[in-house]
Amino acid sequence: MEILNLICSTMKLERDKGIAELQRNLNTTETDSIIVFINNLKSIYGQDALTWEKKLGALLATKILIPHVKKIDDTRFLYELVTVAQTYLTDNEVRVRLAAGEVLGALCEQLGVEVYKACHEYVFKLIEENLEREVIDAGSLSFEELKEIDNLRRKLESAGREKFTN
Repeated sequence: MEILNLICSTMKLERDKGIAELQRNLNTTETDSIIVFINNLKSIYGQDALTWEKKLGALLATKILIPHVKKIDDTRFLYELVTVAQTYLTDNEVRVRLAAGEVLGALCEQLGVEVYKACHEYVFKLIEENLEREVIDAGSLSFEELKEIDNLRRKLESAGREKFTN
């Protein structure tokens, strides 16, 4: 529990120390300790009002923990994390959003294309909304800039389809 307190600290140095300790401990940790840590993470994710620091710390710890979940064969937890990460993709804090994306990437490494299938529509919708919002917010964009934004959106859509339809 001490490591989790560090990881969820409001101070970056403490969060970094907690992450480093977690990485060191996971290589030698018994499966029972991993289960306890997962349950502690679940309780954090289950809280209503989390500070961005707690969200960030939990996501960073989750990313590190994902490859070790195979030791306890808890794929249900991994699939639960897909939903958690998707939720935090729209957080107000950019560091939380980035960490959520990294968690989705780590889940893709463990579970494969299933994660992509589960969340690609949502992710592309977020990208499209943000591109559209940027266009609206930046009313002074030239025709060429608007054209580039549209090209980027098309490339992202086609790259997603090509990569995962094979």
